[in-house]
Amino acid sequence: RDEPFQTEKFASPGNALQFDFEGFVNMGENLPYLGQQATVELWLSPLSYVENEEASVYIVGNEKRYTIMVLADGTIQLRLARDENQWNTFNTHYPVKEGEWVHLAYTFDFDTVERHSIKAYINGNLFQEFKVSGINEILGDGNPGHFTVGSRLSSTDDPFFSASIDELRFWNSVRTVEQIRTSMADTLGPDIYGNEQSGLVGYWRFDKLEDLGISDNHGPIADGMDDVRDYSVNGNHGDLTEYGAGLTS
Repeated sequence: RDEPFQTEKFASPGNALQFDFEGFVNMGENLPYLGQQATVELWLSPLSYVENEEASVYIVGNEKRYTIMVLADGTIQLRLARDENQWNTFNTHYPVKEGEWVHLAYTFDFDTVERHSIKAYINGNLFQEFKVSGINEILGDGNPGHFTVGSRLSSTDDPFFSASIDELRFWNSVRTVEQIRTSMADTLGPDIYGNEQSGLVGYWRFDKLEDLGISDNHGPIADGMDDVRDYSVNGNHGDLTEYGAGLTS
């Protein structure tokens, strides 16, 4: 059995996106097609759990394809849509402690029946592997829905929580454990995010707020210095809503 990969106590590189029981980031409906192989990575640090202790909270996701949640007991759960009305749930049972940074990575390999799997990595260590059936793509190319961070766009009843999120990354490939470990504690440079061949299709550092001409719900009217930059070649920038969310160093 391999020895666990040890990470030093993580301090986010630069600023991080912080929610204080309000607000979310809306990236709109233009996320790139990922297909049968993908990796999603982020750093998460809960500061305080939901005001409703029996509710789960939404970290990041696409309201019609998948969501990553923190349940009422503090554990992380992934939900994937089988169709418009049915979802599969995959609970890591890993409790995220308040005030600590945790690196979370999910890899999706739906290329063949033999490799039809989802792997969950916690702090660079393979934590669980789920065998999957009935799901063919992590992000398809039809009816994508809005991609948001902090809450779903379609539900104003979702509970919010207080947490910091940093270094959110989407890859259109299955990252190896060595690749995850090598880059998880660093920001990515332009040789990666500016290179179409790198496989990086979404990259949000949350280092600063800018006026990128993105409006709430991605409509035609821009609304000031509350946009977050997607550093990838796709430039899928997001709009920060509500005053209870912002950046923290």
